[in-house]
Amino acid sequence: MASKVTGESLYEECLRLKNGSGVSRGWDIKHFQIIADNLKSNEEVLVPFMGLNDYLSATEHDGTFAFAVTDKRIIMGQKKVIGQNVKTVSLARVTDITLAERGTVTILEIDTLGDRIRIGTTARTGRSVYKSVLEILNQRGSEIMSSGKKQTPVKKKKATSEAKTAVEQVKELKELLDMGILTQEEFDTKKKQLLGL
Repeated sequence: MASKVTGESLYEECLRLKNGSGVSRGWDIKHFQIIADNLKSNEEVLVPFMGLNDYLSATEHDGTFAFAVTDKRIIMGQKKVIGQNVKTVSLARVTDITLAERGTVTILEIDTLGDRIRIGTTARTGRSVYKSVLEILNQRGSEIMSSGKKQTPVKKKKATSEAKTAVEQVKELKELLDMGILTQEEFDTKKKQLLGL
């Protein structure tokens, strides 16, 4: 990323990487601006993306957040009409990362010492973030091993899939379309696949 990081530059990078989008460009930039405002001067953003925080189901989550995996931590931000939500987690505290494909939604779970981050997103975004976080953690593990320090290993879990009816999957797709995470074309293509049309 460029040396001067702004909400707009993070948003543009997120779009370039095809790592999701929220309800509107304006709100997405506001979410990413929270991340830009919380970056340290020597911190590099590796992967910016959008997702649904604390995802339990298509209707149970904390709404759209901007996320950034940096070389030091994971930052998440959500601008509200009044106020904002911001949270950071040091990569040194990450103990596990799981990618689970559940119908039309991919859930990225990041376990940390004392917390769990659960993000609902698209399969493409989930895989991209999963790969980036694993690379950082594996690099960190190699550095720790070469220095002789002990480290808690990161457990890799395979992606899992839960069976859902085609109708349930189409409903979830529609909600992702309404939130702006999927395009109309992506929705139509997946819907035809699911319904065998």
